[in-house]
Amino acid sequence: MNLWMIVIASRKLSYRLASQSFFAYLQKKFPNKKTRFISSIFEQITDIQVRKEEHHEKQ
Repeated sequence: MNLWMIVIASRKLSYRLASQSFFAYLQKKFPNKKTRFISSIFEQITDIQVRKEEHHEKQ
């Protein structure tokens, strides 16, 4: 593994952890079906952000 892969992996992990803790907070605060919908949107945004990071690192 080179350094860039480690950096990308750690960023992915930090994005995922931040988004998961945010989802957990949302679900405690508003325990209904809307939070699942909102959390799925945030998951997609997180994945897009990770892909942007990966693309940026490759260039």
